[in-house]
Amino acid sequence: MTTPGQGDRYTGFYIMGPEADAAEYTYETTAGQPVYLTMVIVNHEHEPLGYRVEIVSGGGSIHSLTTGTLDHNEEWRSRVDFVLGVSGENRKVDLYLYSDNSAEPYFDEPLHIYIDIR
Repeated sequence: MTTPGQGDRYTGFYIMGPEADAAEYTYETTAGQPVYLTMVIVNHEHEPLGYRVEIVSGGGSIHSLTTGTLDHNEEWRSRVDFVLGVSGENRKVDLYLYSDNSAEPYFDEPLHIYIDIR
C-alpha cells in the first residue's frame, strides 16, 4: 500500500455493506428485491468536482447517481440501493466512477461485487 505524496491529485472511491461495514456486503438476494450498499467518494483533487456513478450489470446500466459538487477533501457518503431482476449465481455488478461531465471513467477498472440472485 502506498500513500499519495503531498499535493497529489486523486479521488477516493469505495463501497461498504449497507450499515457502512466492509464485512456486510450483500452476496445473496432475491430477484426484484433491492440490494443496499454504502458508497463513499472523497475529492482530493485540489479543486471542486462533481461525480457520477453508473451501476452496471448484465451489460446495461441499472442505476445512476450524482454527488453534486464536492470541495477539496470533502467526502460524500450515501446508502445506495439498486435492483437486479434476473436470477443467477455470481452476477457481477460494476460501479463506474466519472468526474464532472467526463465520458471516460475515472479508473481503468470499475469497483465490482458478485451477488447470487434467487
